[in-house]
Amino acid sequence: MRLLLCAWILGILVLQAAPRLVPLSALEGASLVWALGVGALRHWPRGRSMLLFLALFLGGLVMANERARLRMAHRLPPRWEHQNLTLTGTLISLPEGRAGALHFKVAADPGSLLFPAEVALSEFALPLHDAPAELHPGQRWRWQCRVKSPHGQVNPGGFDSATWAWSEGILTQGSIDRRTPPVFLGWSHPGGIRGLHLFIEAQRDLLRQRLRRQLKDQPWGPVLIALVIGDQSTISPADWQLFWATGVGHLISISGLHITMLAGLVAKVTGLLSPSLRIRWLAGWLGASAYALIAGFSLPTQRTLAMITVLTLARFQKRPLPPSTLLLLAAALTLTGDPFASLSPSFWLSFGAVSWMVYAGAHQTGRLPFWKQEIHSQWAATWAMVPLLIWLFGQVSWISPLANAFAIPLVSLGVVPLALLGLIPGLGFCLRMAHALMTGTAWGLDWLVRHSGPPLALPTPTLPVLIVATLGVGFLLAPRGIPGRWAGCLGLLGLVVSPLPRPDPGGLWLDLLDVGQGLAVVLRTARHTLVVDTGPRVSSEQDAGERVVIPALRSFGVRQLDGLLLSHGDLDHSGGLHSLVSAYPVPWILSPLPASHPLLHGIPHTRTCVAGMHWNWEGVDFEILYPDPEDLSDPTLKSNDRACVLRLTVGRLHVLLPADIEARSEQALLERSPEKLQADVLIVPHHGSKTSSTPAFLQAVAPRWSLFSVGDHNRFKHPNPVVWMRYGEAHSERLRTDQCGALELHMADHQIQGTVLRAVFPHYWESRCPETEPKAPPLEGPH
Repeated sequence: MRLLLCAWILGILVLQAAPRLVPLSALEGASLVWALGVGALRHWPRGRSMLLFLALFLGGLVMANERARLRMAHRLPPRWEHQNLTLTGTLISLPEGRAGALHFKVAADPGSLLFPAEVALSEFALPLHDAPAELHPGQRWRWQCRVKSPHGQVNPGGFDSATWAWSEGILTQGSIDRRTPPVFLGWSHPGGIRGLHLFIEAQRDLLRQRLRRQLKDQPWGPVLIALVIGDQSTISPADWQLFWATGVGHLISISGLHITMLAGLVAKVTGLLSPSLRIRWLAGWLGASAYALIAGFSLPTQRTLAMITVLTLARFQKRPLPPSTLLLLAAALTLTGDPFASLSPSFWLSFGAVSWMVYAGAHQTGRLPFWKQEIHSQWAATWAMVPLLIWLFGQVSWISPLANAFAIPLVSLGVVPLALLGLIPGLGFCLRMAHALMTGTAWGLDWLVRHSGPPLALPTPTLPVLIVATLGVGFLLAPRGIPGRWAGCLGLLGLVVSPLPRPDPGGLWLDLLDVGQGLAVVLRTARHTLVVDTGPRVSSEQDAGERVVIPALRSFGVRQLDGLLLSHGDLDHSGGLHSLVSAYPVPWILSPLPASHPLLHGIPHTRTCVAGMHWNWEGVDFEILYPDPEDLSDPTLKSNDRACVLRLTVGRLHVLLPADIEARSEQALLERSPEKLQADVLIVPHHGSKTSSTPAFLQAVAPRWSLFSVGDHNRFKHPNPVVWMRYGEAHSERLRTDQCGALELHMADHQIQGTVLRAVFPHYWESRCPETEPKAPPLEGPH
């Protein structure tokens, strides 16, 4: 049975990893081959098993393929991308305020050609201060909104929002047009599943209002609301920083851990009233189901409830199934209900954690009391998930095991049950007890942070290193009595001591990160790392430094920066500055800004960027070509025309980074240093604006590679079509971050090797980079 379950699961997983959907002709051909195999192998016992395995594999593949095809058919038509449209629909989720905006999901009215109500659920944002009225699930509104298909930035070590949106079924996103007031159309009263869903969301909305009243002005009230109904929108960034620094961030969401432990707690309490094992399991399942509904039945709760359901049904059978079979059955049930669940890291984290808990607790079952067995399993799972956490997020907290050791039982067996009991009329004191317990837990976490170092940042491990580390953990958690268990530590050493990839002496690796409408470049030599610009500021709470640059540096294994070049002060280039210098001490910052500039306030070791500055790292020359001192003091020059221009020399290759200079600065460079403008690689000035890239400048540079750092459908419409064509007519290889994701060039002597990140792991639901295979040949010398 386990082999057949693996076949079904494997078929679903293969489809989600495929770069394209499987055409129907290929599926028909595979079915024909299978039918021929039935006739040829029907008398061979092993052959029948192989055919059954292949049948279930194809079944899972076909099911996932057709579900994906149906979802793709309901995507937003390309002609409506980034258009202002009228949407009439019903709120189907709790509105949540995040980053200064109000987010909620909408189901369009039936019959809409643009927004299929059953599939294309949309997420819209509205500034809180412009909210027309209090919004509640079940309300019908008419909005003017600008819509688009989800588009994610693709970066090393970064979060892929497009994949997340696809896994969540969000096929259309948009923002409310503030100029047109929305129109309230009353309440929607649908029947069937949709009506039941709206009823549950309305009850969750009432619970949230009640909790907000009872927990008003309580410091940890937002955390209790998140633990009860799953709304994390009001948790402060400072609190999140505390939770992630101690590795307990998973406890502040409606996780499978809370549901599992709550189900066990309900089953234990029921055991005091009834000796029947079946009644206890049924009570635990009912408790888990009720909590999952209150929490909004999110994907993590669905996965956990599927596992508990399988376990409960197994207990009603006379012949119990092995834990591994139950786990595979739960995974198959989860993926059958939602084939896209495997695209979420939480899928692997939740099933991985449960698998390790089963493995670690298999030899302890019945030998320890319930609470000791739970703590032992959670402790083992915490350690076992370290390799996967490093692979997914690039860092792990030193104090995570200790923090989880006391936070897990306090939150899962104390805070969560007390908070849920506080929802019952007359038991409001339980809510106050839950808050007091959460306050004590937070105090303990804060004490650990103040008496420990920062989280350990490690490079993203390769797949072999990850496998060896996982096997090492498995050996460490083996039952007592197996000799040499501590040798499993050797498997974990690869996470720390594996060699960091760096260029050879004389070589340079250039990474143009996908930061949207802005610029951030990482330059690595054999022993040094320089960051040029830090990307834009996304909101008052988020910037590209935190979201893109720092995760990329961690994935590269960069532990310290050797310098930072800030080309100029515009926020699309400097928005992530303070996040970056907070995470990485920088020995010096080079910029054209005066030391008194507000952007540099509180940042030491600043230097003024002027033409003629020069240094060499491992055979790679760095030279500042612009601005001259008189340019910095010229009040008639705009910020763009005072930007630093950096030139790199790698053997016989040259790279030019001209930031946002415009025609006036380009002309100055043509007059002052025409012989130094030729470059094999050019970061296109000012994102391809029509105010830059003049024909004379382009002729002098003559780039073989032209890299455009631009945001998807940015409001400036960069790159300008005329400029884009100008580079094409110059026979330059053109690559754009909005279409291709982050771009990586490896340069040494006279050769350039390019990598387009979006082409490394292509997804069938995403548009393809037009230049997935860069066509510019290796360069044989200067030209």
